[in-house]
Amino acid sequence: MKPVKTATLGGKRCRIDQVYTYGEAWCKGMKGSEKPYLRIDDRLTGLCELDTLLHEMTHLQQPGWSEKRVERTATEQARLLHRLGWRRIT
Repeated sequence: MKPVKTATLGGKRCRIDQVYTYGEAWCKGMKGSEKPYLRIDDRLTGLCELDTLLHEMTHLQQPGWSEKRVERTATEQARLLHRLGWRRIT
């Protein structure tokens, strides 16, 4: 499967990098002038990878939310999707 390089999140075209990041993930570009991107550690797998991706996507889509609200929302979504059988296809 070909890796995804860009997506539209929060109405903005966003670059997506999956690279070795020493266990970190982050998003940039929530403020208007920055070019948005997500960077996710490529060693993450399973539920942890899904939760992290949803967490960072939520930051871009809901820039006014607190960290606690983003964390709770992404984790709830990730757990439900995982329970329903959603998995990465490689």
